[in-house]
Amino acid sequence: MKNTINEDFYPQYPIMSYKNGGTINIKKSKRGTFTAAAKKHGKSVQAFAN
Repeated sequence: MKNTINEDFYPQYPIMSYKNGGTINIKKSKRGTFTAAAKKHGKSVQAFAN
């Protein structure tokens, strides 16, 4: 039995990680909706997330 990493688990194409400059893409129609919901409930964004 070989002791190797399953190559099917890892994609063959490069994936940008966030620490290497990858970005999070948010649809323009969804921008600010979470902040608006937090303000509606009288909470900060961080408190609303928890």
